[in-house]
Amino acid sequence: MTIVSRIVGSLAKLPPATIGEVSVERDLPAKMTDDVTLLADHWYPTTLDTQHPPVILLRTPYGRRQWGLLGRLFAERGYQVVIQSCRGTFGSGGDWVPFRNEEADGRATLDWVAAQPWFDGKLATFGPSYLGITQWALTKQAPEYLRALALDVTAANVRDVVYPSDCFALETALTWIHQVEHQEEGWWRILRAQFANQRVQKAYNALPLGVADVTAVGHRVPFFQDWIEHANPGEAWWEPVDFRRHVADAPPASLVGGWYDIFLPSQLEDFQALRAAGRSASLTIGPWSHVSPGVVGASLRDSLIEPTFSRTPALP
Repeated sequence: MTIVSRIVGSLAKLPPATIGEVSVERDLPAKMTDDVTLLADHWYPTTLDTQHPPVILLRTPYGRRQWGLLGRLFAERGYQVVIQSCRGTFGSGGDWVPFRNEEADGRATLDWVAAQPWFDGKLATFGPSYLGITQWALTKQAPEYLRALALDVTAANVRDVVYPSDCFALETALTWIHQVEHQEEGWWRILRAQFANQRVQKAYNALPLGVADVTAVGHRVPFFQDWIEHANPGEAWWEPVDFRRHVADAPPASLVGGWYDIFLPSQLEDFQALRAAGRSASLTIGPWSHVSPGVVGASLRDSLIEPTFSRTPALP
């Protein structure tokens, strides 16, 4: 246990740590079905009574090291943790195309974890926002060993996020493409980009809309162009990233949202869809925005208490 993990665990009001020493294997290669290699970090208790504890999987486009504290927090409470960088980000191979590869890559990653000698047959997933979407992408014909999802400030249908109430979320889209444009440049340049983002402010007023990405980050962003090209409701282009269509296959899920979160309307629909499909699901909503510290603590507490790593019947 480190001083930082002790402080964060206390502030988040987590259950007490049971493991004092944690180890990590970094940059483990996982082959996808098209031979692209994605990288993952594996956190685990160095000493534990059970030889192979259950695994918690996080798949993220925002970097493995940045989420390492969560790996430590879970490992200190008796879990193994796999944190994988999505395709085209932070050393993982392939091209970064948001959302479109998460179903195939997610399933290949499950198969990779299941083949590891340290896997005990029980796996759950965790993560907010985009990390929640990568969890939803796993629900199609979910394997029996996928026991629980922790879906925090996220949504199953990507179009609902890009076009909430059928209106293009321009501010969200431009802020996000600016963030991912600079996220691998080091902390100082990231902070400078966030505080000196006059380009993004200018992009809000750019016309025609098709040049807003160039105004924000200096070049065309293919996925932004795809979003504005496919603006009409019901377009088949969005179907592969509507993961709610597999809700009947979802394992037990716990959802945490915020009253002021951009994802909340979709998350409420996700919860209703889970319950209507007879799936086990719980929902917690608090006075939080998308990045409030409170939602982080609530998500961690919910994840450490709720997942039982056993498939349970639907809640009444």
